Amino acid sequence: MKKIYLLTLLLILIFSISAVSADELNDTLTNDNDSGIEVETDDNSTIIGNDLVKYYKNDSQYEVQVFDENHTKLNNTQVEFTINGNSYIRNVSDGIARMNINLNPGEYQITAKSCYDNATVTNNITVLATIISSDLTKYFKNASQYHATLLNGTGSPEANVPVAININGVKYKRTSDKNGTVNFNINLNPGEYVLTLEREDTGLKASNKVTVLNTLFCEDVVKYYKNATQFKATLLDSEGNPQANAGVTININGVKYKRTSDKNGTVKFNINLDPGKYVLTAQRDDNSLMMSSDVTVLNTLFCNDLVKYFRNGSQVNVKVLDDKGKPLANTMISFNINGIFYNRQTNADGIATLAINLQPGDYRLTAERLDNHLKKSSNIKVLPKLTGRDVNTCTEGKAYPVTLVNDVGQPDAGKTITANINGQTFYATTNSQGVATFQLSFLTKGYYTITASYDGSTISNKLLVEKGTLQVIRNVGNPNAKKIAYVVGVHPLEHRTHETLLKILPTIPGLNYCYDIYVITVTEDIGYYGDGASDNSPGRQNGQYIARNYVYPQIVNGGYSLAIDVHSNTGYGVPAFVFSPVTGGAGEKIARNVASRCPNVNYYQISTTSSGPSLTIPLNQHGVPAFYYEEYSHEPQGSMDAHMRQLLYAVDGLKL
Repeated sequence: MKKIYLLTLLLILIFSISAVSADELNDTLTNDNDSGIEVETDDNSTIIGNDLVKYYKNDSQYEVQVFDENHTKLNNTQVEFTINGNSYIRNVSDGIARMNINLNPGEYQITAKSCYDNATVTNNITVLATIISSDLTKYFKNASQYHATLLNGTGSPEANVPVAININGVKYKRTSDKNGTVNFNINLNPGEYVLTLEREDTGLKASNKVTVLNTLFCEDVVKYYKNATQFKATLLDSEGNPQANAGVTININGVKYKRTSDKNGTVKFNINLDPGKYVLTAQRDDNSLMMSSDVTVLNTLFCNDLVKYFRNGSQVNVKVLDDKGKPLANTMISFNINGIFYNRQTNADGIATLAINLQPGDYRLTAERLDNHLKKSSNIKVLPKLTGRDVNTCTEGKAYPVTLVNDVGQPDAGKTITANINGQTFYATTNSQGVATFQLSFLTKGYYTITASYDGSTISNKLLVEKGTLQVIRNVGNPNAKKIAYVVGVHPLEHRTHETLLKILPTIPGLNYCYDIYVITVTEDIGYYGDGASDNSPGRQNGQYIARNYVYPQIVNGGYSLAIDVHSNTGYGVPAFVFSPVTGGAGEKIARNVASRCPNVNYYQISTTSSGPSLTIPLNQHGVPAFYYEEYSHEPQGSMDAHMRQLLYAVDGLKL
């Protein structure tokens, strides 16, 4: 009975609703103040917002409704919007707060907080792009283009929009057509690129990956000289299929060659270059696409440099490989050295050998394979077993030393060396250092050629024989101080004074200066006192010649502060004295200073000297103060020693 009652009430309600007109329904939904029916809301919410979907930078705004606790619209308050990590404050007017959305295309979440009661609402914001584009993959220079479609704020295609396209570091300008489409040709070399398109009206950017596929594939080549290995390249058409009858230009080692692809799109090229590393470039004739490959041609003939001693057992060995890199036996090699050709055959290990019996010197050897004419060169150095040098007897004495080594360069002792000068033969035996010394005291002044030989080795040198020798005793005294030079022996008969200086100077302790003693020894025409022409005697002339040509250059260029030429005489009436042949200069001043320090050594000026032009005069003229010390030749040795000591101590006490 209850069920029948409820069903009756439901039917009455349905018929009542059906009797309401459409206009009444619309008025009811839009004017809830005049109707008994209200819009369904959350009575507890004081801020209301909805999700928003909009196109980039159109006029659509996100808005919220703000109420008080009685659900009355608010005014004169604010709403804080938070989106994409930033917060913004907006005023409420007539219960509504609005927020412009100028973010890049993407999905965002926005939160609105009422400053009236801190109530919040969160919604989703979707910003739609007005650039529609996609990645592009294409074969090199085919017809495929990059396409992008531009939309307006309502999502419809937009014409006449200028855009900037940036790819591979270059910018291009384009404008959308009536369909909102931008087309852009891609003519770049194979590779991967990033293309960026920017709308110039809104600044919106879109990036895509552009992949240009290769249509020319080249292989690197590693091959042995003149074997069958070839360079190969494959050509594809604009759809990626093998392309026949396509022309290719190959450039290697500065030479260009033309080839055409076969039915499989393959190009083959023989490599007949000498061993080495090359870069090969292949370029398609139809679209100019160019690719490079490394070509390595491996050597099959190896010839090393050789350094050997004269006629020892060392040989030149060359190694020959076949076209697979294995040793090649029974192959003929032609050697060319010093203008002569020799033929040798390789053994089972692929090695051909040539003995070198040439005289000491540097040679260039060329080895050539007679089967394929590959050539290689090497340097051959033959070292001498017997060596000598030119000799100047003035500075080295009348001796000619030669050195002998064995097959491995070690001193060869106990061997007899033969020498020849002007048709005369001499012999000398090597010592433990392998040195044999020929004494030449019998030679007179002049130029000579000396030839020495042993067991097939022959050498020649020049000898300059002077009429005297020069020895330099260096660093007597303080080696770190200024340098002073003493010269003795210019006139050979005055040897007592020379010997006195050589005896005393090295024995003086605590010397202030560094002394070098130049000792001249005249070996020819020494002469004797009382010969009637002592000033112009050959012996004196020989000593002055050595002083001028050998002593003067060393002193004037040797950084000396003072030079003293030591002599003796047969009588000036003064036992011991000093003087400078150049008056008024530093040499005279220093000589007078020295004399003032010596009880028995005076300053005594001589008007002319025979040796002055050879040494003391040019030294004074070229910046080295120089003076003479003279001693009476027949002075007792005790007095001579005393005078010499006075001189030496006075010189060492100078302030130079």
